[in-house]
Amino acid sequence: MPYISEDTINRIRERLNIIEAVKDYVSLKKRGRNWIGLCPFHTEKTPSFNVSEEKSVYHCFGCNAGGNMFKFIMEIENVTFPESIEILAKKAGITVEYKQSVSDETGKERELIYKVNEKAAFIFHFYLKDRPEGEKAREYLKERNINPDMIELFKLGYAPDDYHKLHKELLKEHYKEATILKAGLMLKSKKGNNNYYDRFRNRLIFPITSGLDKVIGFGGRIMDSNASQPKYLNTQETQIFSKRKNLYGLNITRNHIRDKRQAIIVEGYFDLISLFQADIKNVAAPLGTALTNEQILLLKRYADEIVILFDSDAAGNSAAIRSISLLLSTNLKIRIVQLPSDMDPDEFVMKHGQEAILKLIQSAPSFLKFIIKDAFNKYDRTITEDKNKILQFIFPIIKQINNEILKSDVFRYLANELKIDEHILLNEFSKFSNTGASPILKTANKPKASPGSLVLAQRYIIMTLIENPEYIEHVLKKANINCFDDPLSSTIMKNIQELYQNNKQISLDILIDNIQDNKIKEFITKESLSEKYNHDVKKQLNDCIFKLRLHKIDEQIKIKNNKIKELKEFNEIKKAEKEIQNLIKEKNTLKQNKNYLMV
Repeated sequence: MPYISEDTINRIRERLNIIEAVKDYVSLKKRGRNWIGLCPFHTEKTPSFNVSEEKSVYHCFGCNAGGNMFKFIMEIENVTFPESIEILAKKAGITVEYKQSVSDETGKERELIYKVNEKAAFIFHFYLKDRPEGEKAREYLKERNINPDMIELFKLGYAPDDYHKLHKELLKEHYKEATILKAGLMLKSKKGNNNYYDRFRNRLIFPITSGLDKVIGFGGRIMDSNASQPKYLNTQETQIFSKRKNLYGLNITRNHIRDKRQAIIVEGYFDLISLFQADIKNVAAPLGTALTNEQILLLKRYADEIVILFDSDAAGNSAAIRSISLLLSTNLKIRIVQLPSDMDPDEFVMKHGQEAILKLIQSAPSFLKFIIKDAFNKYDRTITEDKNKILQFIFPIIKQINNEILKSDVFRYLANELKIDEHILLNEFSKFSNTGASPILKTANKPKASPGSLVLAQRYIIMTLIENPEYIEHVLKKANINCFDDPLSSTIMKNIQELYQNNKQISLDILIDNIQDNKIKEFITKESLSEKYNHDVKKQLNDCIFKLRLHKIDEQIKIKNNKIKELKEFNEIKKAEKEIQNLIKEKNTLKQNKNYLMV
């Protein structure tokens, strides 16, 4: 499978600095030598997100996210490392150079599926726009008030009412049956091994696109309301497509969501396109499911507030409540738009226009008011039995709220509306909470043990070498790699040694790419923003190397002494005693030269 050349990565580093990569996503202000802003990876009011232009790294002191610009793009865009390179190369105006590597069948398959999807999207779009077979779909879109600009932007298409049309077209383009099957574009007939038929037939087609504008799947909608088939049909799970991990339209709308820091979540393809057409562009839609954890994490990259705008029927209400339960753990602000009875957003926009729906969005109540109102509509709050049902419905939601002030307000409101003494209500909630895993009063977390002095010495050395690579050769001569027994320090030191031995440049940026462990990346980006590794470097390195070598000798002496107790042969005992004497001499010599290790 082709891989991206190291030269491409180096040219991106030369052409683009980390500030240029981050500022499209975070509003940064200069503070001293660094830049700061609100972290895009967690909700905060006081900026704790630091970016060092000099060191080409970022670190959040609130959530410990950290890395270089490639890692930042991977996290913020939810993409792979090669995809982050493509995004930054495009920004830097650099053509990505690919090289051939050893065959990778899985990678080749993925690339072929991407290509066959792109070709299928082109064919579907062609049938909608230019073929007589697409007339019915064109008329249908006119009835739905979808204008030509939206058809082009979202690359809408039409799957002909034919069992073989698409896959025959793809076979003509030299795509193999196996690839078309794996892309989910055709199915194997039960009548025979070599009989295939198209998955999408006589449906309006909505291409589903990744953050890199690659077609990963399709949604198909029937146009006949009396048809016995499912209204919507999506691509099955494939190597490149998962309904849980993607949101329809996000490739087009994410910048609008980021600008407003607000995402309006709708249920359907038409809901999203109608709102976008009405100049309400900060929208996204799950793919035929309620919101999932993966989709919420994706939205959290761009938004601080989620506005749920689902259909006003019972199914829409249930989907909204399920989504709220997942959203509560994210600390995102959540509001719910309540449409008039039995209307969806698409119908509402068509009937009442942009101004009316914007008014509903702006005045949307908080999720708590929505849930309480929903519970009050279902049950009679004047009957004791129904009061219990209301509390059973609401308590699981309240339990997930971290804000104690908000909880207190909810209890006061419920007590007043249900005519229950607030103390009784709190007592009932306490009972409910204690029947589960999480009691109300939690014991404070024990403070984490600080690393010992030996571990601190190892970490000081590796961070100083990253900041001052001119000392690497000297340190490697004076401190054996075996001196580094702290797993974190050992991993980083091995990477430094490998880069040095291969005559490669050693920098924080390159180490971040080389190291796979995210916890280690977080450590080095956080520590790199400290100034303590640039003061009195020689003396500090000298003291740390002395401490590690002394400990290593003491350790070896202890091992030898323990070994002597087990030996029975006189010659072996004498040999072990001599080894101990040599270690003691080495220790004394080390102490005599304690201050000259870095000379």
